[in-house]
Amino acid sequence: MSAHSSTRMLTVPVQLPCRTHVDEAVKQERYDRFMEVQQR
Repeated sequence: MSAHSSTRMLTVPVQLPCRTHVDEAVKQERYDRFMEVQQR
């Protein structure tokens, strides 16, 4: 059971940066589109 929890704690930090990185990319893309619409 301890081994399962340790591997679980290992996978969480690995997944978090990827998810936040994707979120940042999505935010940037939405922001760029928003600015495009504002300029038209």
